[in-house]
Amino acid sequence: MTTTRRLLIAVSTLFVPFLTLAAPPAELTGRFVSLKGDRLEFPSASSGTNGADAVTYTYSVTDATNASLVVNYPSTGRQRSVTLVFDAGGALLEYREFDLVSINPPMPPIFRSGTFEIGLLEVTPPPPLDCSAPDELTGLYLQTGKKRLEFLTGDRGRHYLPGKSGYFTYVYTITDEDSARASLTYEADDRTALLDLDFDAQGRPVSFTATEEKNGAPLTTTGKLAMGTNRHLADLQIGTDAAKLAGNDHFGAIGLHQTVGQRGGDKDTLVYTIVLQNDGDTDTFRLRGSRDRSHFRVEYYTYPARENVTAAMVAGTLEPSELGHDATATYTMELTPLRSNGAFLGEVSARSLSMPEARDAVHSLSFVKARSKHGSGKKKRR
Repeated sequence: MTTTRRLLIAVSTLFVPFLTLAAPPAELTGRFVSLKGDRLEFPSASSGTNGADAVTYTYSVTDATNASLVVNYPSTGRQRSVTLVFDAGGALLEYREFDLVSINPPMPPIFRSGTFEIGLLEVTPPPPLDCSAPDELTGLYLQTGKKRLEFLTGDRGRHYLPGKSGYFTYVYTITDEDSARASLTYEADDRTALLDLDFDAQGRPVSFTATEEKNGAPLTTTGKLAMGTNRHLADLQIGTDAAKLAGNDHFGAIGLHQTVGQRGGDKDTLVYTIVLQNDGDTDTFRLRGSRDRSHFRVEYYTYPARENVTAAMVAGTLEPSELGHDATATYTMELTPLRSNGAFLGEVSARSLSMPEARDAVHSLSFVKARSKHGSGKKKRR
C-alpha cells in the first residue's frame, strides 16, 4: 500500500462521522422555520400556522444534508414543497421552494430560494384556571353523605370514625371553573375512591359524586356536599400502661372514651402516660394540666428524658417542639398521696396554636385508700 493511499484512508476515516451526521433536525414539532423572513410555526407534528393562515405539513429527512417540507393551506389549496439544505456540519445553507400558489383558478408555480432559519417556539403556558373550588383541601373536611372525610395534609386524610378511622392518601385536582376531583387510595386495603366536587360561583359547596369499590364492583353515589374547617388536630391519649392508651381518634373536652383511672395505697405513686399526637399538618401545640393540693402532689415529666415540666404544664404554657404530621410528644403525670384517703379528677388539655378552636382533653380518676394494718381492729366475739 502506497504512502498516498494510506494518507487518503486516514483522512477519509476522520471525515466519515461528519459525512454520516444527520444534520437536519429529526422533526419540526415545537419549532419554527423562517424562509427568508416568511415564518412558519409548527406547534404539533402535523399542523401549524403561517401568519393568520392555518396549515398542515409533512416533514422528512431525505439524507445527511437535505430535508423535505411540504406545507398545505386547506383554505386555498396552496401547496409549498420546500427543500432545506444543510452542510455536513449542520449549518443552514439555503432553501429551494416550489410554490403551487393556487389550483382554482390554476396559476403557474413560483420558484424561490434563499436563506432560512430554524428555531424553537416560545410556548407560553396557559393562565391558571380561575375556579371557585378551593385551591387545596389541607385543613378541611368534606361531608359526603354519611361520610366525614378529613384532609389532614396535602396528600393524606382519613374517613373519620371516632376511635376507628380509615386513613387514605389522595390527589386533588381542579377540573373546571366550578369543579374539582379528589382521588383517594385507602391505606389498609388499597381500595380506591373518586370524589367529583361541585361548587357555586362564590365557592360554596353544592354537590358530590362518589365512585368507589364495593365488593369488587364500582358503586356511585351522589348527594349534597358540605365543607368546613377540620378541628380534629390535637389528639391526646392517656393510659396507665404506655402500650395501652385511650383516646386515639377521639376528640372533645368532656373525656368520653378518654378517661382512665386507678386506685392505690397511701404509699403508692400513681403514674399515667399522656401522648400528644399531631393529626393535622405541621403545627405547634400548648398543653395545660390540672393540679391538686389536697390529696395528691401532682407532677409532670417529659418522657423518656424525664424533665420536670410541672410549672409550665399547670400554668398552661407548655409548648413542645413543632410537630410534623403524625408526630408525638409524650409525658407522664405522677401522683404522690398526701393523705391516707382521697380522690382526684385530673385533666390534661391541648390546643393547636394555628387554630385555637382545635382542642382535645383527657382525664384521669385516681383514688387513694390507706392500707389496713395487720392485727388491727377488734376481735370478733365468739
